[in-house]
Amino acid sequence: MIYAVMAYPSEGGKVTTQKELWRAAYDAIQAKVAKDIKDEVRVRYSAFKSDANGIPIDNLGEIAVKGNVTVLDDTDMFFAFCENPTWLDLAVLANGMLNKTDDDHHVFFENYEIIQERSEITKDNTIIRFMMGS
Repeated sequence: MIYAVMAYPSEGGKVTTQKELWRAAYDAIQAKVAKDIKDEVRVRYSAFKSDANGIPIDNLGEIAVKGNVTVLDDTDMFFAFCENPTWLDLAVLANGMLNKTDDDHHVFFENYEIIQERSEITKDNTIIRFMMGS
């Protein structure tokens, strides 16, 4: 798979440092997330993997959880249902959770944890909770 990296050039018009490459890749991923969010953008997407050089890899189009999924938060103020959500879908939902809970501190969507695997009890839903960092 080939990943395109757009970079902000340093002095002289070339991307020269690891930090610039990282920032350019991160900014491109975050711009894709922001494009799909209709409300205020609070979430900062950090659930990406990195290449051998530590540069973020865009995984937004990959399925994050297979099947029917219920998303819960710790406050019981937010829940959502989805099917085969991509990482982008989860980032958009994480942003919705931040807007609902008015949390401006834990804005980094780092991953999710499975609370309950699919089963008869959960009506074939996998129940997850976002792992948010600050």
